[in-house]
Amino acid sequence: MMVLPASWQFERGLFLFFICSWAAINKRNIKLRYCREVLIISTICLALSLFEIVIGLINNNPGAVRVSGVFFFWPLAYLFFVGLFNKIENLKPFLNLIILGLLGVEILTIIFISDFLGVTSLGTLQIFEQMNPSINIGIYEGESGLFHAGLTTLNFSLPFLITKIIIDARRNEYRKIDISIALIGILIALLSGRRALWIILSLSPFLYLVVNSYVTKKIDILFFLKIFMMGFLLFITLVYVLQLDVSLLLDRLAAGFDFGDSTNESAFRRNEQYHALLNGWLDSPIIGSGHGAAAQDNINLAEMQWAYELSYLALLFHVGIIGFFIYFASIIWMIIMLANYAKEYQNYSYLVLPLLVGLVCFLIANASNPYLLKFDYLWVIFLPLAFLNAFCLKGSILK
Repeated sequence: MMVLPASWQFERGLFLFFICSWAAINKRNIKLRYCREVLIISTICLALSLFEIVIGLINNNPGAVRVSGVFFFWPLAYLFFVGLFNKIENLKPFLNLIILGLLGVEILTIIFISDFLGVTSLGTLQIFEQMNPSINIGIYEGESGLFHAGLTTLNFSLPFLITKIIIDARRNEYRKIDISIALIGILIALLSGRRALWIILSLSPFLYLVVNSYVTKKIDILFFLKIFMMGFLLFITLVYVLQLDVSLLLDRLAAGFDFGDSTNESAFRRNEQYHALLNGWLDSPIIGSGHGAAAQDNINLAEMQWAYELSYLALLFHVGIIGFFIYFASIIWMIIMLANYAKEYQNYSYLVLPLLVGLVCFLIANASNPYLLKFDYLWVIFLPLAFLNAFCLKGSILK
């Protein structure tokens, strides 16, 4: 899910089916355990999703059936694993998998670039283009552009790893390897031209400072200044080595927020979506138009008419103010409870803080791209939820 193209849905579904089948066969040896609060919140969200899917079916929304998986059936499958892996010790290996997944994305990207530049001739670019036409790569004078499905993982895994490196100054014996992986990831992020990725990487040290200050009740401004200076020097070094034009980079970043420029297709399209979704929400502000609905501007204009880059405004349009509040409050509740656990039991903060920074960074990136409308990235929500469930069962701070 972290490395391979999103078009490999059948293979992933088949793999998940075999895991669930194995669990069902060996159910005598398996105990699904849930914290009461986690179970209640999850049930409320699932009930809301089912209600909005039914509303979508009643309204004949074009995507009502398609989104039922990501809003109801896949969350059910993920909740099965949340109950299955109900001990902190069983969840720790998943944190290492995040780093391995990041390394896999980096290796794949390096191979892509190597094939593109003619250094190697493995044919990987052509193979993956057939499976996922959205793959794109281009390197120009002063500017570059790079995209494949695996890069989306960087929105979580790179801030996660950066935070882990900061925390594990003395704890992690593989810190040099982690730093190497992080530096390669930062280089790829810079080459990618992905504005959202640039923003969250810039924010991740600040997010760590905020979360760490809440957990430890200390504000280390000097440490933050050190991190800022190191990041700035790293940026200058990469710009010099790669001969990138800083003015073009800044113009590209600013262009993403120039919503009035009709020649800027991406930003102007978001502006159109904003007005269409807002008007669509006003037609049914309380319960929304149901999952899978398409606003007037998108009807018959796209294959996935219900998917919008402004994903949170689209969610408001789909589920209304009540549904939006329930989803939003559930995520905030999870973040606060995890932070509270790290605050009370600081020996586990090295597990919780990277998860929180990675989660918040991914949610920021999701604001302008509907990543969470794919099965591939739902783990970003349910892995922190699994940790919260395990923490609550170990010695709940919620009671």
